[in-house]
Amino acid sequence: MNAPASSSSNRSRPGIFEWTGLQFLRPTPRRVPAELSVAERGPLDAPSHLSLPGVADVPGDTASLNEIGAFIARFDPTCHFRERWGERYRVATEALWQECVSAYHGGRNPVVSGAELLLCLAYDWRLDPDVGVGEHEKLAFLRSLLEQLRLRSRVVETASVQRARAT
Repeated sequence: MNAPASSSSNRSRPGIFEWTGLQFLRPTPRRVPAELSVAERGPLDAPSHLSLPGVADVPGDTASLNEIGAFIARFDPTCHFRERWGERYRVATEALWQECVSAYHGGRNPVVSGAELLLCLAYDWRLDPDVGVGEHEKLAFLRSLLEQLRLRSRVVETASVQRARAT
C-alpha cells in the first residue's frame, strides 16, 4: 500500500496555473517609454473612410434586429469618429446618443447629420445589454433612427441628381 503513495509523490504534479490554463495571465515585464512610441503615419495608416449608405441600403420599417445589426456592421463609422474626435470621442458619442434618445422620447427629429445617426446606431447597438430596455422598445428606437437616416439619404441623393442634371 505504501508503494503507490510514494510513487505518486515522486511524479511532478501541475501547478494551479498550468492546471487551470491560466499560465498566460502571469505579469509581463513593463516596457520602457521608448518602446511605447507610436510609429509615424504611413500610407497604410490612412484615415478611415466614412461610407454613408444610400437609400436602398438602409433597412426598411419592418427590419429585424439581425438585419439592423448587419447594416450597422457594414456601415459602422466608429473608427472615423474616433480619429476625428480623438480624446473627446467617448464624451461626444455619449452626448450624441443622449440627444438622439431625448429626441426619440420627445417625439421630435434629432438635429444631427446622417453620419452621426450612423454612429448613434452603432453606439446603441453596443450598449444593448447595458441599457436595460425591452427588445420591442429597442427595435422601435433603432427603426426611428433608420427612418431619419433614410430621410437624410434621400435629400443627399436628390441633391446629387439635381447637380448632375445642372452640369
